[in-house]
Amino acid sequence: MLNPWINVKKLSRVIGVCGSAFDRFRHDRETLLFALVRMDGRLEGVSRISIDTDGTDSTSAISDEILNRYCERANYVMLPGITFGGLNLCDISEINAATGLPVLSIVRHRPDLDSIKHAVMKHTPDPQKRIAILERTGIFALFINNSYMIYANLAGIDAAEAELLLRKSTLFGKMPEPLRIARMISGIV
Repeated sequence: MLNPWINVKKLSRVIGVCGSAFDRFRHDRETLLFALVRMDGRLEGVSRISIDTDGTDSTSAISDEILNRYCERANYVMLPGITFGGLNLCDISEINAATGLPVLSIVRHRPDLDSIKHAVMKHTPDPQKRIAILERTGIFALFINNSYMIYANLAGIDAAEAELLLRKSTLFGKMPEPLRIARMISGIV
């Protein structure tokens, strides 16, 4: 295993992905915004795609956008959780396998997997595939700036490297710059 202190370089680029606000009853699609951000906070690229609300297309849509626009320049992918567009669950292991990039899915609070499974069973036509994604996605507790704990799902990256990446990419506050920038832009799209 490589030393994680060597892997996260000063000019590494991270793709932050964020979903726009949506209303399940007014929209059948959700916009996902992609922001390619250097570790020093410089924005180098922006794009957007749309996925089905409560669909099953988020994994392939995210993988395709990364392969088509960012794969040559990016080093990591950051997601704010694994659910987009309601119950459209993305499989971070498949995104990692398709793109070859390490994937981190981070949230501020420990996910209540039982509640998510219950919602999937109640509201989707194919719950078993989505529940399988939930069950194979491990949850790790990581620290940002030695004091703030977040929860992460990891694919293609170990916990030590992920924690270092989060520390180096969090310039202000408690959110890594790639996700913070993607969230700000998604608010106006």
